[in-house]
Amino acid sequence: MSLNHQGRIQLERSGPWIGVAGIFILLWVAVASSQFAPWWGVALFVLLLVPAAVLVARWSRTRPRRTAFVPLVSFLVWLLITVLGLSFWGWKTTPEVSSPAMRVLAADCAAKFDNLRQTMGENGNPGQPGHRLTAGWDAVNTEAARLAKNAEATDCPKTLDSLTTRVDGIENLIYDSEKYDMVLALSRAEDDLEHAEATRDYDPMPDKLRRAFETLLVHAPKSKIELQERLDAVDSTDPLDKPAGTKALAELKSQAEASDEYQVSQRALLIIGDYELSEE
Repeated sequence: MSLNHQGRIQLERSGPWIGVAGIFILLWVAVASSQFAPWWGVALFVLLLVPAAVLVARWSRTRPRRTAFVPLVSFLVWLLITVLGLSFWGWKTTPEVSSPAMRVLAADCAAKFDNLRQTMGENGNPGQPGHRLTAGWDAVNTEAARLAKNAEATDCPKTLDSLTTRVDGIENLIYDSEKYDMVLALSRAEDDLEHAEATRDYDPMPDKLRRAFETLLVHAPKSKIELQERLDAVDSTDPLDKPAGTKALAELKSQAEASDEYQVSQRALLIIGDYELSEE
């Protein structure tokens, strides 16, 4: 008996089984196609398996060898339709993620953005109106609020970490630079004095405290003018560029230490601070 004859005999025995197994495999492939094909594409794949299954059932008795090739032809048809779908029918190789697990992850991610938004809201924007860092803080707050409602699972942790790092950098630059802004310090001292006058007997005001305020009123604006360029440089710094921020703050500090107006204003603030005007 020749090898070809033996092969035909074996294929006649195993062909129907190969055909049936192939049909089941293709059914799984059709269902898995939902990862990139729309519902009607999946339905089309399944419907095309119906005549293939009927053909396998009929040929298993009359032409058993041919049944082994039915799944192969069906696979080629599936491949052709898939190529057409991806090329011309708008199918996507990257499906929209809508599984329950991904929705849970998205909800958890949105909650983290909401926590960031709440923390920022509780602390408030530490910057002054019209400053770039102030506007940057507001932009982060707006984005956190948006993502608190519409976050995707893929927004965590990368986007969350980016926003958190940015707002931390903004706040650090603001807090580290505002101590060199004597006009801002004067405004806060005057608010504290108003609070103290409402809760204490400051009539008349102690001479030492009065002289300190008079000194600050004169020298704080002059100090601000001298340091304005360095203050602007800090305000223009990218909060994510730590070396640039460190350099800008170091230059601001160096110029402040060399400014007589700043030093005089600082001494007046120390005197005002001794009176603890903000305390009850």
